[in-house]
Amino acid sequence: MKIGILLLIVILSVSLVSALQISVSPSHININKLNSKICKEVTVSSDRNIDVYLEDRWSNAGKGFNDYNLSSKDFDVEINYPKTVYVNDEETVDVCITANKKGTYNGTLLFKSENVGVGILLKVNTGENLVNVKSLENNSDNLSYTKITSNNVDKKSNSQFMLIILAINSLLLLSLLILLISLAKV
Repeated sequence: MKIGILLLIVILSVSLVSALQISVSPSHININKLNSKICKEVTVSSDRNIDVYLEDRWSNAGKGFNDYNLSSKDFDVEINYPKTVYVNDEETVDVCITANKKGTYNGTLLFKSENVGVGILLKVNTGENLVNVKSLENNSDNLSYTKITSNNVDKKSNSQFMLIILAINSLLLLSLLILLISLAKV
């Protein structure tokens, strides 16, 4: 009986870890032509078969992720892509963008599944200053691959969950230690 209890405690104290990995390439798409439809292929890969949901967000500041709270319609940008993609190891997605108004603004195309998300930068510069876009294109080798694994995106909700798991594991291990000490005395 004591061995059964000991075995049960050991089994309950083992944590199962499962991380999902999603990667996209390229990490950015630059648009510098007004009223021209620009289409790019984006490669999405994962370590398992999953449904990936796509969503675009836009900003004219583009400093932090919370700044990306506008729609492409706010900048008169047409963007076309599939809203859902089933990824079996690796899939290619066609993303087409048309900028219909002069200006400089940033977007991000998010690829989300389960608790994981990764995005690519959408840089639109149809104004007169195209130097930054061209220098970014020349350095595209340094920016060609973005990868993220789970528990890196939503830190607030995951940290509370991890604290609960840590507390339960600590209590189980303490119980196991007390049981082993009591068995040693017998």
